[in-house]
This record gives sequence, C-alpha cells and structure tokens, in this order.
Amino acid sequence: MDKISFGDWASDRVAAVMGSWKFLIIQSCFLSVWVTTNLVAWVRHWDAYPFIFLNLLLSLQAAYAAPILQMCSNRQAAKDRHTLEVDLGKTVEVSKEFKMLWEAFQKHAEECRECNSKGEI
Repeated sequence: MDKISFGDWASDRVAAVMGSWKFLIIQSCFLSVWVTTNLVAWVRHWDAYPFIFLNLLLSLQAAYAAPILQMCSNRQAAKDRHTLEVDLGKTVEVSKEFKMLWEAFQKHAEECRECNSKGEI
C-alpha cells in the first residue's frame, strides 16, 4: 500500500466523519437546541431570530467542508482510475490467454477431424 500525505489522510477522515449518519444526527440535534433555546428564551438570547450567528457558523463550516470534501473526492477518483487501469491490464492478459487456449483448442479439434476422416480413431 502506498503512503499518503497528511493532507490526504485528513481529508479522508473529515469526509468519513461529515458523511456519516452520526454527524448528521449530532448536527441536527445541535441546530434544534440552538434554535429552540434562542426562541423559547429560557436563557438570554445570544442569537435572536433570524439567527445571524448560526448562519455565520454554518457558512464557515460549508466554506471549509466543500474544498476538503472535493480533495477527498479527487483522491478517490484517482484511486478508482488506478484500480480500473490495473483491472484493464488483467483483462487484457486473460483475453490473450483465452485466445491462446482457443487457438490450441481449434488446432486440437482440427487434428481430431483429420484423424476421424482418415479413420484412425
């Protein structure tokens, strides 16, 4: 297995976390608590409706998440391309072997037909 850089490793980890149900549920709960707490006013409103601070936080998250997820996606595409190239090489090899076997079979079948026509069998 080839070595990956810290950046590649980090982008893979961020993508794995952000692309999980656990992250989605935790973020949904956090947003629900934030909105409910600021609407009900059990405590002092630190971000009253229309939740400008929350919008800022979500915008920052999106601004950093998008390029990181894109890096991970590009790396995965490169891995997929490499896998396809390896698979194509194996397919070409197997195809050549199959062709050689088919030609050997055809030659053997022709020899059998010749023997059969001469009555040697």
